[in-house]
Amino acid sequence: MVERSRFIQFVGNTPVRLCKGERCWEFSLLDLSLQGAVMTGSLPSELRIGDHASLSLRLPEGDAFILMQAQIRFIRETCLGVECLSICPDSSGHLKRMAALYLGSTNWLYRDCFTLWEDQW
Repeated sequence: MVERSRFIQFVGNTPVRLCKGERCWEFSLLDLSLQGAVMTGSLPSELRIGDHASLSLRLPEGDAFILMQAQIRFIRETCLGVECLSICPDSSGHLKRMAALYLGSTNWLYRDCFTLWEDQW
């Protein structure tokens, strides 16, 4: 559990932007892996399970961004879960370096989306 709490300090409450077409919304990141993300915030009625969207967030340290193409897989009350469809190599590299710095390992980043969502409920 120490590993998880250190990771949450790394990503917890990080602002994240989700865009579908020309529309964009701001959320707070709850959890993140190379397989997807879970975020919280006011959920707009335009978002539906199965929608494709782009996710972006600035890493807490420095000017590096994580950019991910995703599909919405889970919506519940104020939480939204997305599955990563693709992530650019630079984003993947930044995320792996940050996880290694905070956790000493990148293993946590390989959890699947369903594990992320189960952790939230």
